[in-house]
Amino acid sequence: TPEQREIRATGIGASEVAALVGMSPYRAAIDIWLDKTGRATGSNDNAETGIGHHLEAFALSLYTKRTGHKLFRPKLTLRHAEHPHVLASPDALGRHDDLGAEAKIVGSRMAHHWANDTLPDYVRVQALQNMAVTGRARWDVVALIGGTDLRVHVVERDEATQGMLCEAVESFWADHVQADVPPPVEAPEERRRYLLTRYPGSEAQRCRVMNDPIIAAAAERLRAIKQEVAELDEEELELQDALAEIIGDDRGIEGTWGK
Repeated sequence: TPEQREIRATGIGASEVAALVGMSPYRAAIDIWLDKTGRATGSNDNAETGIGHHLEAFALSLYTKRTGHKLFRPKLTLRHAEHPHVLASPDALGRHDDLGAEAKIVGSRMAHHWANDTLPDYVRVQALQNMAVTGRARWDVVALIGGTDLRVHVVERDEATQGMLCEAVESFWADHVQADVPPPVEAPEERRRYLLTRYPGSEAQRCRVMNDPIIAAAAERLRAIKQEVAELDEEELELQDALAEIIGDDRGIEGTWGK
């Protein structure tokens, strides 16, 4: 709801904290900063997200049948009693048990994160922040892997790590969101996302004239790299075509160099 979106704009949710501590395979701290400062564009809601929500309810119902733990879905965004920017939106809470539950629908592309029946660290910290906010002693992660493999991972309370997560959130909020200073960006793809969002384009008609030798050297090097890449791309296609013609109708070719 609009009210829920307003609340979530005032803090860091449990599903976002992994990005702040460098554990998320999906997002980085800069993505959270762009979102919380109102610079992010678009929405994460799509057809796959809608299907996922329905499957989460299904997974939680299977969990209740398997374990006997009855749940209710609060559909609320909750705030930590002592850390105002630490938020949580639990998937479910126990009706009669001191626990909460998180449903994860894991497709084939991410199933390797759950190999050997392990719980990914980025999911564990989400569970810990949920416990920090709700005060629950235990959090069960209900993972439906590949549509048929239902697993339950139990996360116990970890006061030390929960405290560290709360401190990380409050520091991030003060140092970056309130100060309007982006967090350090190291990976090139993260910096590109940041730049494209921060400077999406304008109607400006002028170019900035800068006769700086360092900038000139960078521009010349970029020009040379682009030329090299173009030549390598062309050579790659030529080699692929040559080998494809040799293979013809066969499955492939192999030699001492490989297959």
